[in-house]
Amino acid sequence: MLKVSDERLVVDAVKGDCKALEELKERAIYSQYGIYDALNSMRCSNDEKKYLEPQITEIVFSDLHNYGFINSFNTFGYRLAALTARLYKENNTDQLPDKESLKEKVVPNVPLSNAHVNPKHPPLEQIDLEIRSLVSLLNRSPDIQTTLSCSGHPNQGEWKTCKWSPYGGYIALKPASSVGKTLDFLICLLMWLDNTSMSTNDTDLPVLQQMKRDTQQDNTTSAKAIRKRYKQVGAESLYCFGGPIVLLGISFRFFICHREEKNRLEIWKELIMCLKEFIPEDESLDAEVDTAEIASQCLQKALQRLPFLFSATLVTSREGYPGIVLNTQANLVVCQWFSALAAQLYARLNETEYAESPDTAENPSFIMKWSFTLRPFLNQELIPLPHLLTQQWKPRTPEEHLKIWKLLELTVAEMLGSSI
Repeated sequence: MLKVSDERLVVDAVKGDCKALEELKERAIYSQYGIYDALNSMRCSNDEKKYLEPQITEIVFSDLHNYGFINSFNTFGYRLAALTARLYKENNTDQLPDKESLKEKVVPNVPLSNAHVNPKHPPLEQIDLEIRSLVSLLNRSPDIQTTLSCSGHPNQGEWKTCKWSPYGGYIALKPASSVGKTLDFLICLLMWLDNTSMSTNDTDLPVLQQMKRDTQQDNTTSAKAIRKRYKQVGAESLYCFGGPIVLLGISFRFFICHREEKNRLEIWKELIMCLKEFIPEDESLDAEVDTAEIASQCLQKALQRLPFLFSATLVTSREGYPGIVLNTQANLVVCQWFSALAAQLYARLNETEYAESPDTAENPSFIMKWSFTLRPFLNQELIPLPHLLTQQWKPRTPEEHLKIWKLLELTVAEMLGSSI
């Protein structure tokens, strides 16, 4: 059984769980790198420890809801205790340092959110805490880096909050290693939560139908294991719904930046050849092209016809080179399509001479950028995308959003073999 993490205990303690609060205090005081270790490191006497420990504990737990999840809670307590002991000894007085000035030196003061919380919907505050806890957990993965969230986030300058999403919150992600590993992580997450039927749809492209058939279930992705996860957070009704409960927003930017026109054209042709394997019935990709601009236009028109893409836009870089930006809201199968596309694309370009040229900020041959957004699926707002059509149109409630974020945290922790 996985050990309950500091982050999980903080969330539960803020919600009023007395057992979680007591466990958190035990860890903060007695565990390795806890308050006692800090006092020992500052060579405090037994009398000083007896005097400082309860007062430091009161400082640590007085504003528990403002803990920022930047470090483990024990680390936060250790640093605050060491700083308190040092200032206490330097002042050579029985007066403890000012509580607020101490906290400002250890961790920024983080508001819960900038949302105007309706008293009738208290789960919004709880969702905020769940998202912060999940951000902390996701950043432990070597393949994922969170960049933004509707809640506070470490990259937003003193955990500045963004405008709260009306769609149940979100977390923005980007690859921390290779794109392939990042997509594998996200696909694994969706597979471990997949409560949808894997039957094929007549409107699917052949490649998507094949991906559905090729999906193999193991002990972690079996219906029994998935249902158990839903049950652990009291979300059995969401499991029975039969539609995806979370979606990944995917944004993929591709620019060909080789200085030579003929080389830019050759790279675009390589890209078209790659896409032909994923859009085999589109005859427009067989047309002869003699400039990079025409090649990019031809490819963009073919991509626009894909029913599961929200947009395929032709853009121009600051240097004047053409590029394409793809955007969509993806379920499991569409994520698998992007993963297969990325693998094939990188393999093709690595086989060419262009991939061997120095890929620097000053002289890249091509630029590919990926970003992702993780959020609950609310059924209604994505009707234009046929792969997301469901038979239930009633929007989910904040209480259901809260269960989805709990389920995500539970699943990510299980994937990482971490604590929750």
